[in-house]
Amino acid sequence: MSIDEHLVSIVEAAVRRALDGSINVAPATPQLLTRNEAAELLKISPRQLDDLRSSKNPPPELRVGKAPRFIADELIGWARGQAKGT
Repeated sequence: MSIDEHLVSIVEAAVRRALDGSINVAPATPQLLTRNEAAELLKISPRQLDDLRSSKNPPPELRVGKAPRFIADELIGWARGQAKGT
């Protein structure tokens, strides 16, 4: 058996175990960002992010206590929508 065939058999076995539930495959955990991290992701200042948060079409956020948090994937999706003019 070649190394390629061996690797294929390992991957196939892992996929079968994942599909039949004999191993746990955890779903991806959303990455929560702070205000500063969200601004950095968008390549803007935290103050500009604050201005966007009070605009007509603000970026999606959630609250952890009093602190705003942003889910990275949702923030990227929002930014793409803004770029398209939606």
